[in-house]
Amino acid sequence: MRTYYQHRYRHVFHAAVAFTFLLTTLIYLPGLGSGLYLDDFYNLHLLTQVREQGVLAFVGSGVSGPFGRPLSYLSFALQAGSWPGNLPAFKLVNLLLHLGNGALIFLLCRALAPHIGLSQPGRDLFCLFATALWLVHPLHLSTVLYIVQRMTQLSAACIFLGVLGYLAGRRALAAGRIRHGFVVMTLAVGAGTGAAVLCKENGVLLPLLILVLDLTLLHAQRAPPGYRLWRLLCLSLPAAVMGAWLLWQAWASQHAFDWRPYSMYQKSLTEASVLLTYLWNLLIPRPAAYGLFHDDFPVARTLVEPLWTLPAVIAILVLIGVAVYWRRRQPMVAFSVLWFFTGHLLESTHLNLEIYFEHRNYLPSAGLLMLLPWALLRLGSRLPASGPLVGAFCLYLALVVVVSVQNSLLWRQPLQFAQEMVRTHPDSRWALAQLGSNYIGAGDLGQADALFREMAERHPTAILPWLRLASISGCLRTEPVAAEVWEQLEMLAAAGDGGGFDVLAELDTQVSVLAQGGCGGLDTARLEQVVEGMAGNPHLVREHPALLHLAGTLHLLRGDLAGALQRGRLAKQASPNLARHWQYIELLLSLGQPEAAGEIAQFRVALARKPVAWLAYRDKLAAAEARLAARNRNHEPKP
Repeated sequence: MRTYYQHRYRHVFHAAVAFTFLLTTLIYLPGLGSGLYLDDFYNLHLLTQVREQGVLAFVGSGVSGPFGRPLSYLSFALQAGSWPGNLPAFKLVNLLLHLGNGALIFLLCRALAPHIGLSQPGRDLFCLFATALWLVHPLHLSTVLYIVQRMTQLSAACIFLGVLGYLAGRRALAAGRIRHGFVVMTLAVGAGTGAAVLCKENGVLLPLLILVLDLTLLHAQRAPPGYRLWRLLCLSLPAAVMGAWLLWQAWASQHAFDWRPYSMYQKSLTEASVLLTYLWNLLIPRPAAYGLFHDDFPVARTLVEPLWTLPAVIAILVLIGVAVYWRRRQPMVAFSVLWFFTGHLLESTHLNLEIYFEHRNYLPSAGLLMLLPWALLRLGSRLPASGPLVGAFCLYLALVVVVSVQNSLLWRQPLQFAQEMVRTHPDSRWALAQLGSNYIGAGDLGQADALFREMAERHPTAILPWLRLASISGCLRTEPVAAEVWEQLEMLAAAGDGGGFDVLAELDTQVSVLAQGGCGGLDTARLEQVVEGMAGNPHLVREHPALLHLAGTLHLLRGDLAGALQRGRLAKQASPNLARHWQYIELLLSLGQPEAAGEIAQFRVALARKPVAWLAYRDKLAAAEARLAARNRNHEPKP
């Protein structure tokens, strides 16, 4: 009879796990119909060239991060046939990755369960509840439905696999298979970190996250004599290197904030409030709390402005301090808290990144969301009946599901989604720009015109609304752009602010359409003057090389070859990277300039030091050299 009930229990448990994954799928399905957001287009627009240039060329063209994130770009390249007409196909792959990561979290919970002080039934419920809570949480909608955050998902998957591999190695050590255990752990840390970094730079956190696990939940587990040396070399040393690099960045990168409206110090202070907001939104689900556009988050100017800054900093320090102090007495609490903050070490500290993005919680939340079901089950084990507590958690989980469903349905309707984002974030430039783009996409140019004028009033230093107004008139209505719009653009060009990828994307679109004979209402000379002014704008330092390149293209459209060559040369000097150098080479070749040969030789030398980028440029380089050789043969004197 006991065996019968055990089998029945296992069947029910497995059915509950399967239902969790099915429920997650149903929650996300409506949102798969959403569109492109923020830097989606910037990262993916070259997918149109995959058919001609091949998958490897796109993989090597990665523009994100210092390493180019080739594994993430490979995943996008394999879907090139779906770009740009079938965006749900990209989001479906993201959903499948999310489900796969949920399975990895379930396995991770199973591996950690013997170390958290629960009975066998309690361990099963812990694995089920922790996995379900992470899978259906509304905070992760913006990771799954924001296409390019597949990078975050893939990096997290590699980290989860690395942690699972490490735990398998620890089990081998405990079973007496010493050599096997050390080999498995070393491979897990090395391969997991390497693969995760090639997806997104957060992968470097894997050794630190394993160190957190080792010093908390696994601190009492016996290990062979060589383990401390292994931990020193494979975990502690990388952690020390990471800490040294972060300190060096704090000293060496302060000038990198010159173009932002806040300093490194102010960004660091603000992140304390941001982290507490993340915690609150993880624990207390509310429909209006989640979304893509949080660029309106209040920046901390000092420790007491806003007033909650100092309490937030103290709260973060207390949480970390208590977790470290309790790491032996309450290892599960310490693990959850330290995993969360370690997972935010790169993106939510002093590094020169945007202040607030929900997808940064995708990995850190895994540890934190394990804490709730664990605490519930630990408390329930001390009570005569745990049923009411389990029921309460199920109600909480149902609330999380309801909020996720509401938000997923909202994502399905891009115009309503943008309107809701503007309602909840009225000072967000990103939200206003997205709503305006949606009005244009819906053909409602009147609403778009009014929206961008409203945006210009709310943000008088913003360049984007006036660029969009120029585009509405000159490109979409093909009528002359109003003098007021040109005057505002010329005034803001030298001192206004750009506000992210949108300004460059808008200018690039206008210049491209002009080159194809469109945008009949745009005055090329005046647009060139605006772009030239923006190229000298101290608030647009990051965009300086791209603006010079666009200015060169406008000079070329007007027949000013000398001006085009000068701007191309300045763009290459301002940003001495392969992409900018190649743009200059293409310009030289198109104009038949003799210095193209020397630039190609320099480019080949630079390319030899970057094997991933070589994939993107090998065919282009061969074609350019063949073109140059053919031109030289045509100019050879005949005998």
